[in-house]
Order: sequence, then C-alpha cells, then structure tokens
Amino acid sequence: MRKFIIKCGVFIITLLAFIMFGCFILDRKGYSDSAYKRFTSSESTSLIVGSSRAAQGIVPEYINESFDGTQYSLPIYNFSFNVFGTPFGEYYLSQIQGRIKNGVFNNKGLFIVSVDPFVLAEDEIWDAGKMREKKSDLTDFRPFYKPNFRYMLKKCRPSEWVGKRIDNLQDDGWLKVEFQYIDDTLIVRNNIDLKIKDYRERKLKKSEYRKYWLYQTIELFKSHGEVYLCRIPVSKEMKAIEDALWADFDKDMRTTSQELSVPYFSFIDDCGMYRTTDGNHLYYEDGIKFTKALVDSIKYCKQLPEE
Repeated sequence: MRKFIIKCGVFIITLLAFIMFGCFILDRKGYSDSAYKRFTSSESTSLIVGSSRAAQGIVPEYINESFDGTQYSLPIYNFSFNVFGTPFGEYYLSQIQGRIKNGVFNNKGLFIVSVDPFVLAEDEIWDAGKMREKKSDLTDFRPFYKPNFRYMLKKCRPSEWVGKRIDNLQDDGWLKVEFQYIDDTLIVRNNIDLKIKDYRERKLKKSEYRKYWLYQTIELFKSHGEVYLCRIPVSKEMKAIEDALWADFDKDMRTTSQELSVPYFSFIDDCGMYRTTDGNHLYYEDGIKFTKALVDSIKYCKQLPEE
C-alpha cells in the first residue's frame, strides 16, 4: 500500500511538473488566446480601457509612435476586454488599480477611456448579485504574473493556443483580428445581422451605477496624468440600437466631460467612414485608421503638431 501511494505521488508530481513545463514553453514562445497576455503583462504607466471595441479598435503602437518624445509616460497598454467582463464598475476599477498601482507616473500618464451605451448600461431588472462581470475572467484571474499557470490550466485549449487563429493578442494589448474576407459582402452582412440580432434581444437600460464607477475610474486616471474619453464608430445598424437605448448619450458624455474637465471625442457620426467585421468591431486596418484620427484629435486638443 505504501509503495502504491509513493508511486501515485511520484506520478502526480511528474504530471504537474510536465504540465507546468509545457505551460512555461507555451508562454515563452508567445502563444496566447485572446486574453492571456493581459494577465501576465507588467504594470503600465498609460492605459486604454473599454470593451472589445477598444480592444480591437485602438492600436497602442500608433499612439506610442505619435507621442514619442512628448511629456507622456509611454508605452501605453490596451487593457480593454469585452462588454461582458469590463463594463464600468467596481470590478473593472479594481483590476485597473492593480494594474497601475506600482507605476511611476509623475502625472505624465496618458489614459484613453472608450465609452458607449453598452458599457454604461445595466439589465432592465437590476440585480447587483448577478452583474455580468461577476462571471468574467477578471474575477477569476486577478494576479498578474508570468507565466500565469492558473490561467493556462483553466483556460488553455490546444486549438486556441497552437492552432491557426484570426484573433491575435499583441504584446501591447491590441487584439488584432485578421478577418480575411472583409470584401465578401455576404459574409460581412451575415456577421452584422447576427450581431445586430444579439444586441436587439438584450434588455438593457442606462445605469447610474455604471456612470458612478466611470467617474471613479476617470478620477483615478486624472491623479496620474491626462484623460481622454472617446466613442468609437460602429455600423449604422448598431448606432440605431444605441440611439434607441440611450438617445442622448453624447450629450451626457459631454456633460461628464465638462464636470470632470476631460475632453470627449465622439466619432459615432463617422460610421460610414469605417468598416466593421460585424457591425460592432472595426476591421483591423480601420482600427489603425481610427487610432490615427483619435491621435489627431488629442494633438489638436493639446495644440500639438499633427504628423
């Protein structure tokens, strides 16, 4: 019996060591799913926050290049997840605080906060105990360390980590989705129809709770540097849903902008200028285009020379 227990112990230890070694190799080679790197990257002095619109639509590389040599403490990191995991609230703010807690800012941070009606909305029947973010990865994987074995063991699927993917999370937090058939109108149309159907079926209302936590998030960022609010363009169909949910959203954000003394840039009326893969997320080339427009707006606001 004793020999059996010893053999079982050796087997378990060997198996765990093999799994940890495999995870370490995967991490070293840079394999990733659409979120892992955000739970392993180091603390940042500048951040982009928001939902998957920001994760895909705001490209840190171009912000870093554009503001290189300015007063900002760079590089900036895209710490945006998705509308389920990171609507504005106490959970997201807690994650953000952990991400910037030990940063050295000297009030030179650059913070871009992406807003839209969905990240500031709540269920029509509000239940604080069933907030959508409570079921997200952010409540499960708070520690930021590398390699993050717990994340790998719980979330790792061979097809996601080593198979061919169209979504590739970059080291700077940008989720680059290389959608290859953007010009195939049938595929794009189907994607848009499915996404619009999904959002139309959601029963949401504007949320004072989320607006309060947006204020708290902005105030935190203001204590470390400059803050800019922005609204990313979407398809005309998605804009119509947002207008039905929160018709005066831009007006409310401008009020927020004035109350907190932070600029607000709304690109929602530029819907026809940008392509989306599904009506909600910018095609990656258009994400680059949008980021450049956002940078120009920040520079104009600060009276910095445009490139």
